[in-house]
Amino acid sequence: MGAFLAACTSDGSERSDVPDASAGAADNGATTSAPPSTPTTAAAPEPQPLPEVDALDTEPVDLPAEPFTLGVASGDPDATSVILWTRVLGAGLPSIVPMVWEVSVDESFSTLVATGRAEATTEHAHTVRAIASGLRSGTTFFYRFRAGAIASPVGRAKVLPALGDGQNTPLRLGVSSCQRLGDGGYAAHDGIAASNLDLMIWLGDYIYGRANTVDEYRDLYAEHRSDPLLQAAHASCAWSATWDDHEVANDYNNSVDQARFAAAAKAWWEHMPTRLPPPDPETGAFDLYRTIDLGDHGRLLLTDVRQHADGATLLGPDQEDWLASQLDHDGTWTLVGSPVLVSGLLLPVADNPLFYTYDGYPNDRARLAARVASIPGTVFLSGDLHTSMSLLMSADPADNTAKPVATELMAPAISSAFPEDLAGAAPLLGLVNPHLQGIDPRNGFLRLTLSADRALVENIFYEDTTDPSSVAPAPPMAIIPTAPGLAPA
Repeated sequence: MGAFLAACTSDGSERSDVPDASAGAADNGATTSAPPSTPTTAAAPEPQPLPEVDALDTEPVDLPAEPFTLGVASGDPDATSVILWTRVLGAGLPSIVPMVWEVSVDESFSTLVATGRAEATTEHAHTVRAIASGLRSGTTFFYRFRAGAIASPVGRAKVLPALGDGQNTPLRLGVSSCQRLGDGGYAAHDGIAASNLDLMIWLGDYIYGRANTVDEYRDLYAEHRSDPLLQAAHASCAWSATWDDHEVANDYNNSVDQARFAAAAKAWWEHMPTRLPPPDPETGAFDLYRTIDLGDHGRLLLTDVRQHADGATLLGPDQEDWLASQLDHDGTWTLVGSPVLVSGLLLPVADNPLFYTYDGYPNDRARLAARVASIPGTVFLSGDLHTSMSLLMSADPADNTAKPVATELMAPAISSAFPEDLAGAAPLLGLVNPHLQGIDPRNGFLRLTLSADRALVENIFYEDTTDPSSVAPAPPMAIIPTAPGLAPA
């Protein structure tokens, strides 16, 4: 089936003068739209060459033949820096493994532009992170680690554009969540690795499995990270991640054992390439929500719907205040990453199982809708339900007269299967949820390309999650008017 394309002005009317933005792209159900407003930027200054640095010598250390079996990763980029990550494994590792990290303009590492020293210690399961700083905005670099005489695999990362630097090159983002190993393979990660993304947004459920101690959680991360396609996806671009429930326990709440939560939080922090400071060693508490600025393209706000939830609120007052304070910026788009559904669904069954989403916190949703109503170009990105969906977000999804204020795009899950208790109701969801514009439970990921005057949304689906060649064209979904945000595929 051919891609369904529509270009719209900010009032929702179609334009005839917009070229086909999917020309040459995969047939995967793409849609374009113009944002409600576009900033003007000055011409970019001529970039100055980065100073070259000399390579550092590594210290002698006894290591197994292949210590970098979990690959490398990068994350939380800004306009001048990015976080680099790796973990060494093997029998008989010393308590401290000294290493050198390197950033180069070329994959052969003939021209280094940043380097430094780091240590992988037993305190953090021999994981290591480094801040590679002083880099040029909007530029792609290559990085690696060296320990003794052994070099790690090579990773690729892009430093994000800076606000006002005049870089109008489209920004290519990936979005997904939920990669249960037992449900299928990681074909979608092969697609992520091949997509030349500038940033991958991960919305939770990175690991699955029963764990109670920090070593058990570390083993789950090592099990998942041992997959070569996941390693390739991490090595291909920087990631910015939040968590959902399976990073601790399925559908956990505040009654979870504190020692178990602290162990889960420690292991998550150890294995994510994030700039966040480590969680409290006793309680596991830390502020995971954060802002990723995308230059003139806008801003990404990553939220935490688990750690601060109680009977009265999903985000908690501090996180709500932070979110409100971050909505005012000079970029075009406002992306809000939510691990769970925001817009809500009425299910044609007796019991509504979506109490752990914003359906269980309607007052939170109403406040959130009121805050983004005056913020054009707001798009909620969500995961958790193992299906792709496009929805119109309003203060009350049950009120057909409520004015949409934003768009929500739920990204396909990497491998986790669509819940059986929802499968039977799926064909009826559109009949009882007029704000639901499209749904497809196949696995895959979402690709979102942001430009100064439009956004391109592509759902990349896989018929067989174990076979990367089984990428399938996405059927067209209904067009959402651009007045509240974005017209998704």
